[in-house]
Amino acid sequence: MSSQEAENSKFVIPENGTPVLIGNMLKKNRYFMQQERKFELYANGEIKYFHGTEQKGMMVLCNKSRARKVSKASFEIMLPDAGKTYILIQCDLKKCPPKS
Repeated sequence: MSSQEAENSKFVIPENGTPVLIGNMLKKNRYFMQQERKFELYANGEIKYFHGTEQKGMMVLCNKSRARKVSKASFEIMLPDAGKTYILIQCDLKKCPPKS
């Protein structure tokens, strides 16, 4: 693809190490307490989550990974290779910063 085609394209392949999507969500821990975390999704299938600037964990998506909607504002990600299930909940929109 030429640079002219890339500029006119609606889709761009991100550079390595650059997140595709960034956002805040609530994560339920093993005691079912909700913790607000910043999530970063990468093109290679990694989802890293942070508390402030400290990385707290990482999920690696694979072909066996599944996402299931639990309710209007929550879903779970099942990672069979890691033997874990993550429950993620939409943050309270009143507390979120305005979209720019």
